[in-house]
Amino acid sequence: EIDRRLLGEFVSYRKSSGVSDTTIRRDLAYLSSLCASAVAWGWLGTNPVTLFNKRTLKESRPRTRFLTPSEYDALMLAASDRLRPAIVLAVETGLRKEELFGLTLAAMDLPRREIVLNQTKTGTPRRVPLSPNAVTTIRDILAAKDRPRDAAHLFVREDGTRFGDFKKGFNAAC
Repeated sequence: EIDRRLLGEFVSYRKSSGVSDTTIRRDLAYLSSLCASAVAWGWLGTNPVTLFNKRTLKESRPRTRFLTPSEYDALMLAASDRLRPAIVLAVETGLRKEELFGLTLAAMDLPRREIVLNQTKTGTPRRVPLSPNAVTTIRDILAAKDRPRDAAHLFVREDGTRFGDFKKGFNAAC
């Protein structure tokens, strides 16, 4: 029952509800994915979303936001001692949250000043250069007295299990 007319009504309804064009495009992409599966399963003959003209829906420009030096300083002052190294490495390397907290010692090559990430969001391995500040921060983490010596990950609890994130502490610092 889904056709161009129904999709047009859906887009009009979403726009009248105040939803952005970008969100509507994502809604249509999701619907298209569902319909593609239905085609693969033999439930639909064709994917009706692929026939719908999405050119009138403008894609917004991606936002890039960096902390100002004063914001960074304020965040570092408000952060706990455990959180500060994670902030430094996030800023210095640009690692995603899962890349940062999933970082293993085996992935780090400090003499070459790089991290080799084999599992990334895109599925493509990549190398991340380490600044002198990042190398110093990593060495400080590894030299901490309370750090378990047999831990495989960089950010670990006293029992050696890895952290998933520092969301609570980060939100508090913000």
